Parts: sequence; structure tokens; C-alpha cells
Amino acid sequence: MTFATPQSIAVEFGEVTDPHTSQHRLKEMVDILQRKLKASPSNPDIREYLGIALFRIGDIDDGLSKMKSALTINPSAATAGNLVLGYRRAGMWDESLVIHLKYHDLTEEPVLFSALLSGNYSQEVLSACRTDEQRETLNRIAKSGLPISAVIRDIYNSVGENTEFAITVTENSGQDCVDIHMFTNESVEKSVNISDSVFRCLVDNYDSDVLE
Repeated sequence: MTFATPQSIAVEFGEVTDPHTSQHRLKEMVDILQRKLKASPSNPDIREYLGIALFRIGDIDDGLSKMKSALTINPSAATAGNLVLGYRRAGMWDESLVIHLKYHDLTEEPVLFSALLSGNYSQEVLSACRTDEQRETLNRIAKSGLPISAVIRDIYNSVGENTEFAITVTENSGQDCVDIHMFTNESVEKSVNISDSVFRCLVDNYDSDVLE
């Protein structure tokens, strides 16, 4: 999954979110966007594009800061999703969850996945879950004591951002069995046995872009 493209200036700066754009071209776009931002400091789309471009050339902190300020100026589903994605790519799992919780009404993805990546199963997280089934899933995972977040992070870092996932918790010989299906454009299967419980994470195919 790649960064989403702010639509108001998509034609002019679409290269910023194109995964095939070279580092040289991205640096050129940074220079152009910085000049445009000086002329229009309150334009959230220019600010967000600049943040994404900075992030992609390796200026992680400034890039995330620009995206965060763009979201403050104009909260939107795309900007919230881009900031969550940026934090995840930077391995800042708790920060991605904070943004996701604050703007979860805007985003299509349920808070559940951010919670699993961060390992945070607090009451605030449970309250933001969209269904009783999601809350029950997190409760059972929390009670199981299994280091599920570490496994999910490992898979996430290996195959990139997913756009779909499904989680079920069942019992097997009196032990919780957690099945997590993450749908990406690469087919990967991982099986991890943890004590007497079984944790299975299957990564299936779907037609989408891959993280850089």
C-alpha cells in the first residue's frame, strides 16, 4: 500500500506518491513544494505532499511533522491514513495508534490492526473498536499473553502494509488459537508455536502496490 494522493493538486504532484519515482526526482519535488508552502502556508495538501516527499527521501521526523500539521489544519480520511502509514513505516507503533484512535471515525481501517501492532489493549482502544467481535478478539488476545504484536510487526516489516486482514480466536485442546489473515501482494505463510498455544498468521494474495 502506498501513500494516498491528496486530490486538489494530484495532477501536479502525483509523482510524490508514485512508488516508482526516483530519489533524485523526489528531492526536486521537495524543493518545489517548500517554495509553494512558503507562498501558501495554510494549504494542507501542499503541506501533506511535502511531508510525504520528505519522508520518502529519508527525512522522517520533518516528514511526519508536516503530515501531522496538515491533518490538524484539515482532518481527512486520506491524511489520517497517510500519517498512520508513515508512523508504521518508521516503526512508531504507539504513535500510529494515537493518530488512529483520534481519527478512527474518518478512516476505513478498523483500530484493531493498529492496536495489535502496538500491543495496546486499553479501554480507550476497546471503546474505539467498531464491533463487539473486535472487542472480544482483543480481550482474548490480551488474556492469552501471547506476544502476537511482535509476530505481526515482523510480518508487517517483511511484506509491507496490508489493506485487509481478518482475525479469529478459537480454542484448540483448551488453548486459544489465534488465526490472523493479512492480505498483501506477496504470498507468505508463517507458523509460530508459543508454549502450548498456537498462533498462526497467514499472508495471502491480493492485487495491490507493495511498500518500497
